Amino acid sequence: MKKILLPLLVLTLVLGSCNKYEEGPGFSLRSKKARVAGDWKLEKLIYNGQDEPLDADDKDDVWKFDKDGTFEIQDPGFSTEKGKWSFDDKKENITLTFDGGPFALVAEVVRLANNEFWYKYTDGSDVQEVHLMQ
Repeated sequence: MKKILLPLLVLTLVLGSCNKYEEGPGFSLRSKKARVAGDWKLEKLIYNGQDEPLDADDKDDVWKFDKDGTFEIQDPGFSTEKGKWSFDDKKENITLTFDGGPFALVAEVVRLANNEFWYKYTDGSDVQEVHLMQ
């Protein structure tokens, strides 16, 4: 019994300390890159700590992230933004570099689960948090 108990205790401690992001998850079998890849819809915007109401135009946008490091944000009836995305070395921040310009957004990943992707960034003195859902 003691031979089984020690490995289980060690495994519990290791898995319990795997929480890289502020809002979890603590453990996932999918890589971080695989969790980002997919089609996302905007669920919530938080601007300086306050929920921002989403209008119909925001709700139909589709954010597509591919495993090859490319993305596009489709706003039906308006425009499509394209670019490249990448993690920093520690996979705590994601950089979105938009095509056609020097603009790049560096954001802290707050939550990255199989069906939730939250990030936040600072623009001057303003903090915006974006919640995406699959």
